[in-house]
Amino acid sequence: MSKKRLIKILIAGFHATFMVFFTLLLLYLDIPYDDRSLIVKISGITKKLIFSLDEKPDRKEFLFINTSYANELIPRFDAAGFQIGDECITNRAALAELFARINKSPPNYKFILCDIFFKNRSPNDSLLRKEITGLYNIIIPYHISKGNQVERPVFEVLAGYADYPKLESDFMKFKLMLNDTVKSIPLLLHEKINNLNTTKHFLVNHTGDGFSLNTVLIDFSIRNFDINNELGNNSFPVIEINDLLEIEIDSVFNEYLAGRYIVIGDFREKDFHSTPFGEMSGALILTNTFLTIKNGQDKLSFLFIVYLFIVFIILSLYVFSIRTRDKMKSKFTRIRRVNLPRKFLIYLAIFVTISIFSYSLFNIHLNIIVLSFYFNVIDILVSARQKKKPNEEQSQ
Repeated sequence: MSKKRLIKILIAGFHATFMVFFTLLLLYLDIPYDDRSLIVKISGITKKLIFSLDEKPDRKEFLFINTSYANELIPRFDAAGFQIGDECITNRAALAELFARINKSPPNYKFILCDIFFKNRSPNDSLLRKEITGLYNIIIPYHISKGNQVERPVFEVLAGYADYPKLESDFMKFKLMLNDTVKSIPLLLHEKINNLNTTKHFLVNHTGDGFSLNTVLIDFSIRNFDINNELGNNSFPVIEINDLLEIEIDSVFNEYLAGRYIVIGDFREKDFHSTPFGEMSGALILTNTFLTIKNGQDKLSFLFIVYLFIVFIILSLYVFSIRTRDKMKSKFTRIRRVNLPRKFLIYLAIFVTISIFSYSLFNIHLNIIVLSFYFNVIDILVSARQKKKPNEEQSQ
């Protein structure tokens, strides 16, 4: 091996190492771009249909309780304290009755995720407070206001934030922690069930089971289609809260709870958000985010780092080798009807492919726009240098 070739390999290695850290920085910053939803959909089809990587959780592990049609009215007041009308909230008397039944049942459920924001007080709060504080495993949401203030619920039980900031056309990513300390419902669920504690370390999070990304790409393993009762035995169990309360036989009621995660929320009417897989309720988004963490799909694995390093060292050798690069480009740029810069299109196609494989193998999408733009700039700079020294590559 010649000295110049060895130097090129070393330069490519240093550049690949830099690109690994740069990619981790992009994943941490999570810069949105317009067509990411399309890439996620293409990747999802590739992963779930072509690679058949669409494993569903055990249907006996979940019970979804719908509260869409169990509502009550409470007075609504303005900032000065004057009543300006009524506000529709989830019927807290029905929730109190449900929690009372659960408290009387054997404590054999796994956890209760109650995706109902108890923001304002109601006449039934004293009754509900007695029952909700008696549950041994329950978590409820709070929200962050536009002024970055925490809006706490009126009940003092375990709570995590549950906001859905949509930076692009569809909601597809979830921040597990805000400001290094504010933890989300899915993260708290994972911590409580596994007796872990998550802390922020530079660009990644650290728990007792390894390093992970703070912004996780949700693997929507349970979709609206899966909670459609028309599917019969193939659907996840969904029951109206009033129907569940009408079950008088305790043993039958207990069978609904035993060994399950109980998710309570609006699955039919208002609390819906746009995702790459269609409209989805907030409670289902939280459930899928928890499952993503539970299945380790938020983890930053050593194999992913190795994958990035191999990809970037190959691309670095490509972009720094004028002769190899020009030969390959001549094959990709014969079609001259494209209006966009051809070099950028080549790198865009390369990183779309790399990102699809990254998503299929590690559940991580790369920022293909920034990476394509970066390599395009490097390509231009190397080409400009070659024009100044036309004999440098020919002498090798």
